[in-house]
Amino acid sequence: MIDVLTDLRTFAHKNGLIALAEQLEDTILVAESDLTAREHDRAGAGHGHTADTGPGSYRGGRQL
Repeated sequence: MIDVLTDLRTFAHKNGLIALAEQLEDTILVAESDLTAREHDRAGAGHGHTADTGPGSYRGGRQL
């Protein structure tokens, strides 16, 4: 997923779509953060922690 977003950002930048490129940079950061948190949640699930990422779950104020 990160690779696809990076390719889109590169395309946007090369084609003068600066605002889109900047938005995609922010999106890449959010995606990296979410993926890292997801892996952390999964790792913690095996150590007595809960990792509820099913329907109706919330993280950061938004429903997953």
